[in-house]
Amino acid sequence: MSEIPIQNIYYMLCYAWDRPKEKDLVNVDASGANQIVDLFANVLLKGVKLQLKRGLDRDYNPFHEEIRGIRGKIDFSHSIKQLSFKQAKAYCQFDEFNYDVLTNQIIKSTIHSLIKTTQLDRDIRKQLLSVYRRLNDITLIRLQRSHFSMVRIHRNNLFYRFLTTVCAFIYENLLPEEGTGRFQFKDFHKNRKTMAIIFENFIRNFYRYEQNQYKISSKQVRWELQSLNPDQQDYLPVMRTDITCYSTKRNIIIDTKYYLEMFQAYQGKKTIRSEHLYQLFSYLSNSLSHSSEDTVWEGILLYPTVKEHVDLNYEGSGVRLSVKTINLNQDWMQIHCDLLKIIGVAL
Repeated sequence: MSEIPIQNIYYMLCYAWDRPKEKDLVNVDASGANQIVDLFANVLLKGVKLQLKRGLDRDYNPFHEEIRGIRGKIDFSHSIKQLSFKQAKAYCQFDEFNYDVLTNQIIKSTIHSLIKTTQLDRDIRKQLLSVYRRLNDITLIRLQRSHFSMVRIHRNNLFYRFLTTVCAFIYENLLPEEGTGRFQFKDFHKNRKTMAIIFENFIRNFYRYEQNQYKISSKQVRWELQSLNPDQQDYLPVMRTDITCYSTKRNIIIDTKYYLEMFQAYQGKKTIRSEHLYQLFSYLSNSLSHSSEDTVWEGILLYPTVKEHVDLNYEGSGVRLSVKTINLNQDWMQIHCDLLKIIGVAL
């Protein structure tokens, strides 16, 4: 679905990352970005500039150095071995409060990689270089995936959660060019599996933040089956919904599907994909069997689209089932309205 505007991909990611408030950090409509890499470089650029105004993250770092005078704890053994005392010096162990911490190292190293990215817009590269030079006292590290899991967020550096999430996303999508020292940015939005995960997380978190009629979660559904042998119950696969919107009287199971073609062909005509229909109907029928009689269960197969609008509705066996689309190739506010309408939330 290459027709999805890159600004909408950015908004989707902000929800998928559980950082919807930051979606307005950059006016993506006015950013002029034509490439995905330009958009995310611009987002990081604006975010780092904002953090520089607020003040960069700082913490205590341990040092072990030969210095004149005394600071912290003297390392007598090392000082004697190196004859430091004869030079009126000593090896000391001390902590220094500075900016050379992991969060800033991740940001600086990500900017360094972006500057060497082939597709990057020349003006954005120039701005990144300017910011990079302002991080002179911060160590440049060779980024690894493990660095991002080591980040510690607290109340004094909350915005770094967003900044390091953007950095992690950029890191995962930069591919080194063999022998050049430069990078290429992956067209992740053309990868169905990647976009399926983003789409599911986006829809779930959108409903978490943008309405209050339903509680939102991913719920495990119990089978309405009992094994004849107690040892065999564990062979039943776990059923877990993508998204369940639940209230006291009405529950909606949403199964997100990211497919270029939402229908299958059968005897020359379009039909709903049978495996998708069976899966959702199984969720509904098993959920219904464990609910009170007055609880309404509805299911929605939700597909993204860039042109075709689909709204199919069925009822039977005590449940309602719909097949719907959300057009991602439209103004974001219209996407917002359409998603709320899908679950019947009034604007």
